[in-house]
Amino acid sequence: MLDDAFARNILMALPERPDAEGVHNGLEPLAAYPYMTEQMVKVSAFTKFWMDKNLPGEILPLIPAPKPRGYRGTTRRKVMFNGHSLILGFGDQQADAFPKKGMMSIAASSIEPVDHHAIYELIGKKLLTRPYHELTEALNFLIIRDTGEKAVIFNVAELNGEIVRKLKLLGDMLAKTSHAIVSAWVYHDPTRSDYYLDQKSLEPGTMRIKKLFGFDELALTINDIKFRISPFTFSQVNVPMMKVMVDRIRSFSKNGIDFPTCRLIDLYCGYGLFSHSLADMFNEIHGIDSSKSGIESAKQLVERRKKAGHTIGSMQFKEAFITKDTVISHLPQPDEKQEIIILDPPRQGTADGVIQAIAKRKPEMVIHIFCAINEIEKAVREWKKGGYVPVYTQALDMFPGTPTLETIVVLQSIT
Repeated sequence: MLDDAFARNILMALPERPDAEGVHNGLEPLAAYPYMTEQMVKVSAFTKFWMDKNLPGEILPLIPAPKPRGYRGTTRRKVMFNGHSLILGFGDQQADAFPKKGMMSIAASSIEPVDHHAIYELIGKKLLTRPYHELTEALNFLIIRDTGEKAVIFNVAELNGEIVRKLKLLGDMLAKTSHAIVSAWVYHDPTRSDYYLDQKSLEPGTMRIKKLFGFDELALTINDIKFRISPFTFSQVNVPMMKVMVDRIRSFSKNGIDFPTCRLIDLYCGYGLFSHSLADMFNEIHGIDSSKSGIESAKQLVERRKKAGHTIGSMQFKEAFITKDTVISHLPQPDEKQEIIILDPPRQGTADGVIQAIAKRKPEMVIHIFCAINEIEKAVREWKKGGYVPVYTQALDMFPGTPTLETIVVLQSIT
C-alpha cells in the first residue's frame, strides 16, 4: 500500500499519534487523526515531492474525499483457524493472537463501512460452530464488494460436496439479511495466495467461480449513469470519490477542445467509467482494457443507453492487453480529428513503449492517472521524450486514512 519515500515522508510528518481504537496502524495510519490534519500533511508532502523532482506544471489544490472514513467499498479478511478459535484479520496477526477457545476476533477498520464488520461477524459465528469446521479450515479470505449493493465472496482453497453444502447454507443466510447483499460467490484458489483474488498463480482453465445466489452484476450509479459490473471486475474502492474524479476529468477535457468532433481514447478503460461519463461530449470513443468482464459490461451499457435514448456517439470497446503494439493496432489511424487520451493504468504503470506510442498520435491532450506517486517521475520523463509536459497536476484523496494519493496529470504538446 505504501508509496515508498512519499509514504514515509507523510508518516514522518505526522504529529504524535493519538490513541484511536479500531485503527490499523499498518493499513490506515492516518485514520486516527482529524481529517484536516491528514489533508495538511498530504498537501505538504505532495508539494515537496513535486518540487524536489523538479516536475513542471501547476499544482492544483488537493481535492478532499467527501467521505473520509467508512468509505472503502472492497474489504477482505484473512481467515485463520486453529481448530477451536477464529481470527478474521488482515493477515499480519501472530499465532499467539488467537482468542480463547470458542471465541473469534475480527480486525476493525475505521475506513470500512460499519455493516461490513457486521457481515463478517455474522459469517464468523457460523464458521466457529463444529458443523462448519471443514469449511473454516478451507477458507482463505472473506471478501465484500460494495457499490451500494453488496456481493460476498468466499475464497476457498478446497472444494468438496460437504464444503459446497455449507457454503450454500451461508449463502441462504446472507440472502435473508438486511445488508443489501445481492449475491454470494465461491472463488476457488488452491494456492492460498496472499492476494485475495489471485489469478496469475493458477493454470489456465483451473480458476473456478461458482455463484451461490443472486445477480451476476452489481449496480453502480455515477452521475445518473447506471453501470453494472461483475464482482470480479476492478473498480475504485472509494465509491463516493468516483463522482468527484469523473467530474474533475470532465472539466479538464473541456479546455480548448472542439466538441463534439473530438475523439476520446480511453486506455485501461475497465467497464467504461470515463467513456460513458464523457459520452455526451464526443462523437467517437474507443476504449481498451484487458478485462473481459469489464469490456463486456461497457458494451452492454452502450446498448442499454441507446435504447434509453441517451446522447452518445460511436462507442467501441476492445479487450486487449495494452502494449505499444495494441495502441497501434487496436485504435483508428490518426487523422485530422482532435484527440483526448485518458489512461488509468494499474499501480505498476504502463508497459514499455506505451507512452511513446500514444505520443506519436499527437493528441491534443493527455490525462494520465496515477495511483502510485512514485510512478510519476519516470512517466513524466517518458512523456517529455515524446514531446509532452504536464500543465496541471491534481491530487485527489482517493484513499483517506492511508499515506497515498490518486493523481491526475494533464499533459499537452510542447511542439
